[in-house]
Amino acid sequence: MKLLILFFSFLFLFFSDVNGQIYHQLAGRNSDSNFNAVIDNENWIGECYLCFLEDKECIYFYPNDKYHHLAIFLNFDGVGEYVIDDSTAALVKKSGNDLLNGIYYSNGNTENKIVITNYDMKNEFVEGYFQFSYNYNSKVVNCKSSYFKAYFFRNK
Repeated sequence: MKLLILFFSFLFLFFSDVNGQIYHQLAGRNSDSNFNAVIDNENWIGECYLCFLEDKECIYFYPNDKYHHLAIFLNFDGVGEYVIDDSTAALVKKSGNDLLNGIYYSNGNTENKIVITNYDMKNEFVEGYFQFSYNYNSKVVNCKSSYFKAYFFRNK
């Protein structure tokens, strides 16, 4: 039980700190960096960025309400389809005062994927879409994006 509490504490601090730092560095950087998605029957519209971390890449999605966010980790290698394995995507739900409401991970469904349809190296952005699901209690929650455009962010 102590290990479980320690693990969730680490995740909370990691997602709060890293995502907060990245978002504040990126906010308003590229006005056409955007996405639209339906997550648990709610429409999400906001900004997104492809972040090159030390050992992997991640696309961060920030809806306009700025409370929740979504992170999809991948080994980026250009245009193509990337499988979203079990726990490769994390949806973090927070309330307005940064109180963590929950972290939900992709459930390993074989249809979970992120597709990069355009990779513009010169202008440093990718375009694509994603679909994945996660489990919430006994319910399967679907998440689907019809489009995103994510500019590059390199962590220095």
